[in-house]
Amino acid sequence: MDFVDLFSGAGGLSEGLSEAGFHCLFANEINPVYARTFAGNHREAKVTTADIRTIDADRIRLFPDHFILYGSMAEQFAQVGIRCSTTTGTDYRIVNQTIC
Repeated sequence: MDFVDLFSGAGGLSEGLSEAGFHCLFANEINPVYARTFAGNHREAKVTTADIRTIDADRIRLFPDHFILYGSMAEQFAQVGIRCSTTTGTDYRIVNQTIC
């Protein structure tokens, strides 16, 4: 089964799925360092570095028969340091508004 990874980070969730036999087709991560790490570890995936709200949803819909994976933004749940978020609302709301 194929999947799309949004808010991909360095690709930990995708790595687990890849090891289980799934295939990442497309990933998006706003942080360029994390996106480069993801791309290095998941060479078959098309990786973009952008705010998810700026991506044309049709680019993601181009992949038939896939599911969407997205991890929550870790800094929202961090117990150390200053908590801050660069987005408004939850990841789910952003994905819903952008893709669905």
